[in-house]
Amino acid sequence: MKLISATVRNYRIHRETTVRFDEHRSLIGGVNESGKSTLIEAIHRGLFLKARVTGDTQKSMMSLHHAGHPEVDIEFSVAGKTFRVNKRFSGQSGITQLVEVGGNVWHGEEAESELNRLLKVDDKGGGRGLTERIMQQWAHLWVWQGKSGNDPTRDAASEHHAILQRLQNGSSAAIMQSDRDSRVAAYFARQYEQVFTQNGKFRAGSEANEAEKACIEAEEKERMCKERMQRLEQATLDFESSEQTIAEADAELSQLGQQKKKIESNIEQVKQLQSLKNQQIDTYTREEQQEKELQQANQTILDLRGELNQRTAELAPKRDKSNRLQLALAELKQRVTQASEKYQLTIQKARAIRQQHDLAQLWVARFEFQDHSDTLSTKHQKVQQQQNEIERYKEALNKLSPINENALQSMREIQEQLSGAQAALKAMAVGIEVIASEHVIRVGEEEAKAGNSFHLNAPTDIWLDNLTHLRIQPGGGENLETTRQQVQTLQKQLNSTLDSYAIESLEQAATIIAKRNQIEQKISTLQSALKILDDGKLNEDYIHIKDKLSKVTAEINRRAEQLPEYIAPATRSEAADYFDNLRYKLQQADTEEFETKAEHDILAKQFHQAELDFQTGISDLTTNDQQITEKQVRLNLALEMYGDDAHRAKLLQQTQYAKQQTKVRLEQTCQALETLQPEQLERDQMRIERALAMQEQSRQAAIVQRAVSQAALRLDGSEDPQAAWSMAHARLQNAREHFTHVKRKAEAIKLLHQLFQQQQKQLSDRFSQPLADKISAYLQGLYGAGTKVSITMDEGKFRDIQVIRPSDTVSLSFDSLSGGTREQVAAAVRLAMAELLAADHDGKLPIVFDDAFAYSDPERVRTLQRMLDLAAERGLQVIILSCNPADYAGLGAQLTRLDECSST
Repeated sequence: MKLISATVRNYRIHRETTVRFDEHRSLIGGVNESGKSTLIEAIHRGLFLKARVTGDTQKSMMSLHHAGHPEVDIEFSVAGKTFRVNKRFSGQSGITQLVEVGGNVWHGEEAESELNRLLKVDDKGGGRGLTERIMQQWAHLWVWQGKSGNDPTRDAASEHHAILQRLQNGSSAAIMQSDRDSRVAAYFARQYEQVFTQNGKFRAGSEANEAEKACIEAEEKERMCKERMQRLEQATLDFESSEQTIAEADAELSQLGQQKKKIESNIEQVKQLQSLKNQQIDTYTREEQQEKELQQANQTILDLRGELNQRTAELAPKRDKSNRLQLALAELKQRVTQASEKYQLTIQKARAIRQQHDLAQLWVARFEFQDHSDTLSTKHQKVQQQQNEIERYKEALNKLSPINENALQSMREIQEQLSGAQAALKAMAVGIEVIASEHVIRVGEEEAKAGNSFHLNAPTDIWLDNLTHLRIQPGGGENLETTRQQVQTLQKQLNSTLDSYAIESLEQAATIIAKRNQIEQKISTLQSALKILDDGKLNEDYIHIKDKLSKVTAEINRRAEQLPEYIAPATRSEAADYFDNLRYKLQQADTEEFETKAEHDILAKQFHQAELDFQTGISDLTTNDQQITEKQVRLNLALEMYGDDAHRAKLLQQTQYAKQQTKVRLEQTCQALETLQPEQLERDQMRIERALAMQEQSRQAAIVQRAVSQAALRLDGSEDPQAAWSMAHARLQNAREHFTHVKRKAEAIKLLHQLFQQQQKQLSDRFSQPLADKISAYLQGLYGAGTKVSITMDEGKFRDIQVIRPSDTVSLSFDSLSGGTREQVAAAVRLAMAELLAADHDGKLPIVFDDAFAYSDPERVRTLQRMLDLAAERGLQVIILSCNPADYAGLGAQLTRLDECSST
């Protein structure tokens, strides 16, 4: 069977795509998401899925982009004949048609059955899991994207029988088992199952299992008897050992006690010597301190005498310098006083001029504020006049009706509608005119006289002298009534609107609007002019300037009281001239004040420095006198405390002798302590106490052990342990002999069963070896001539693919291979199985690889093409789908690009 062409319509992203297949090698290229996998899925379902499928399977094929039901056309050849199958997947109304070119035509279920017969597959039925079951059809030939690394023997599970049949038909599989061999093998298999479990252990309840249990029980009994005998023997040994341990511990405890007493005596002697040593150290320290104190006192007295002589010699020059500083200070003080008086005169002069200057400046400001105030006052009066005029216009505007153009336009529209309705009503009304009459005529409620005319648009009663009664019915029927009601409604609406604005007619309304517009225009003009005069701050500025004017006038009056000789200026220019004159005088006065102040500050600084120098000299003299007094006091105090020079020398000699004697005694005490070794005594004491504790602990443990041993001998000594163990041992020997006999029989059954299994495996290997050889032939193109493959057949199924390459030292299982290697080995297994199965399909079968070598680099893909080309040469139709068709350029396959064969 080989594919010739396929057309897919309305199948997911495909509007209509047609692909023609080469007889040996076809390559379909397209970028990711271009529909390669969808195309190959559609072809697979066109071959194996019934057209009347429903549910999620059918919905999954529907296109979201193209109208119409999914449809697949496939042309293929079987046994030299060409067939075309067409399937439209439209649910329950799905259509299947199978056509033999130049022969029969099948439809519906008959076509489905005939197609299954041609493809040699079983009907997978329907219901749940249909999609997964359909994908298992030709799963060994259809390598779906993402599943190329799966174990191919599982995908070919449904084809194992066909493969085995092909292998049996080969010459290497002519030897088969006889019926007797089969029966004997089955017998020993049953015997094995009765004796052993699947794990190779004895089955529960079997003779071997019971014998093993009896042997285990006898071993346990013998062990317990032996342990009891050993416990009693050990209890005897423990009792004797504990007695000896107690005796030895008592002797050791006595010796250790004597050693402890001696160490404690030495420790007590060390404590006494240590106390004596501490007393001697205190005495030595005290005498040493006394020596240092006397030596320090001698040095202090010598230092004080030297400093007193030095201070007394420095006193006279300092007194002479102090007198000179005092005379210079008096002279500077007189000069500072004169400069200060001069400076005060210039201050008073400048102050008088500044007061006149400030008052003149206030007069200048008063004239400026007055001018500004007059300007604002004039502007304020104009603003007030315009505001009053605006208010008068607003009052006139408020007296007019508030009607506007929109309201007038609305009333005009109502008037036009009313006029039209009245004209229509008049056209339908009946006209009556009294030409002449000698009788009293009444039309409705109104009396009619000669010359009167009436238009009646409603049924109206007419009386002649109350003797004749007529009723006039105008024409028009329902239209008349409707028109009359319309006139009434419009008239009412117009009157209501006029009344709301308190006007009589439209003409009056137009006149009012014209007047309103004229007044509003005048108001707008006045408001624009008002904005020019007043930006909103005029009143605030006017009030502010009046306030300033009031304040400056008050300040002028206050200052004028302080300067009664000041003559007030009459004009603004006079005030400005006088102010300029005073400003010049003030500048001169300020300069004179600054110069006199600088002269005063220099003299004051000199006086201050001279005063500081004089105070420093006085302070130095005072300090020198105080130091002389202080040192004399300290010298007198030291002599009083330590005595004169002779007394201090004698006391120092006595102290040094006593110190030397104390040092000798201290050295003797330290020597005695070193002889006793205090640190070693402490360690010896700890060691002896530790040894005592351990010996006591050992003695107590031995006492406990002795009591335990005595108790064990009393409680477990009523029966002869040796006799009980001998009996249990004899029973154990009998049980072991019986178990050995039964086990030997079971092992014989196991051995025979294994021998038959080995023979069957050898026979299975004869079946699987041709398949392994074919797989090896494909892989040798990838890994080299030494590549070997083994595959196991167990219970009629192929499994456990093992590969050994020239570079490998051991065989590798399929599951342990890398992702890329699994893809390559799986492809070789599929090609080998397809080659075997092709014999049942005229030596031809398609095998599809949908992006099947994702883990293989471009170099390995180029090597793979040797394997694919070999399959094509052996009769298989190799179909490759790839997003990188350039990687397969070396295959020499017919290239089809999806973007060139699809219509959208």
